[in-house]
Amino acid sequence: AVVSTQSTGRFVRIMTCLRRRKLSLICLILLLLTVILFTTYRDGISMHQQALREQIAQWQMVRDLVESQYGELGEMAEPNINNSQAGKDAEVVDTQPVTDQDQFAEQQDSVGDEQESVGEVQTAQTAAPLIDFSEVAEKITARMDHIKSVCTARKDPNFNTFHIFYFDKFGISWVPVYKASSTNWKQFFIQQVYPEKAARNDYGLPAVWDKLLKKGENKGSRDGRKRTFEREPRNSIRFTIIRHPLSRLVSHYRKTITSAGEMKALKNMWVKPSILLARKVPSNLRKQYENELERWLSGTFTPSSDSTNPYLKAPTFSEFVSWMLAARKKRDWRGTNDHWTPASQWTDICQNNLDFVVKLENEQVEIPYLLEQLGLSEHLEYFLGKHNSSGEKEVAGSEVERYMSELSEEQKARVNDIYEMDYEVFGYDPV
Repeated sequence: AVVSTQSTGRFVRIMTCLRRRKLSLICLILLLLTVILFTTYRDGISMHQQALREQIAQWQMVRDLVESQYGELGEMAEPNINNSQAGKDAEVVDTQPVTDQDQFAEQQDSVGDEQESVGEVQTAQTAAPLIDFSEVAEKITARMDHIKSVCTARKDPNFNTFHIFYFDKFGISWVPVYKASSTNWKQFFIQQVYPEKAARNDYGLPAVWDKLLKKGENKGSRDGRKRTFEREPRNSIRFTIIRHPLSRLVSHYRKTITSAGEMKALKNMWVKPSILLARKVPSNLRKQYENELERWLSGTFTPSSDSTNPYLKAPTFSEFVSWMLAARKKRDWRGTNDHWTPASQWTDICQNNLDFVVKLENEQVEIPYLLEQLGLSEHLEYFLGKHNSSGEKEVAGSEVERYMSELSEEQKARVNDIYEMDYEVFGYDPV
């Protein structure tokens, strides 16, 4: 009996201990789960809050850029950061009712509620700034009116050039001007219309050759929406982006001489011809020097430091311009390369009835307006965040002046003569 009683007592104590340990283990597991859930919840809220801050910063960037170019373009809502414990809502100034703005404010309100639930004390409430494009629209409208008046005064010159791409997905007709953000737009259209080509990095202009319009029947009067190309509906929107012609010329030159790949690609176009035209060598050494030049430009020859071959240096801007002027005089097609052909001629500005002509120099305000007119506003960040193909947003006026100062007065006069119509029709000044 004594043994039985002792055994029973030990059993009770063991069961009690096990129950306590089981409860402790369960409590420990619940505690760990609580900590994990709390940490995940807190991190999720922090990420959401950071995303909202980044969105606010992006809108502030666009607003600041707009104001720096054109001054105040309308009232914009100023972000307000309020303490959620104060229970006060941020006051938002609206210039017009916008559903997206209301949704954005509601999202921020929900963030404030979530922060309170985990002990946070701060929330952000704001509205996306609204840009009034009226001043930009007036400038572009005035530009289009000026283009029309210049064309009328010049009796509508016809260059008989057709470089219009129609994208039926958007109802957009695009006239690319090279060295004026054309690469960005080309890549955008390929990504949107031919994602399979973008996937294999097929970004050459031939990738959209099927979108190049061909001359067709006259579909309307000149005073109306004249659309004279096959497959292009009358309600399409035609646009182009232009740039100061000398900026395009300098940009092309700079990109070429600073890249071995570009030097090689344009070796026979103008690099080698401009060197041979400008630099004189003894006749008995010409063949040797030309051979070295060919190999150097092809990337198969590295000149020694004591080389006396004058050909083994990139052409100067003056040498490039001398060759271009000589080629144009001889009617050599290479002298009218599309990267520096006058935009007024390349776009056939007086014949192709463009709806919008946007200046790259004003892209921070004119591109957002253009995208709104094209129904592509959701792609604003893509275009404003992109550099052009030369790796620079623009060649500054001072840089253009520096390169132009290398030219003789005769060269300057002849270059400015080439771009005389661009200056007048697009409102640029010669340098």
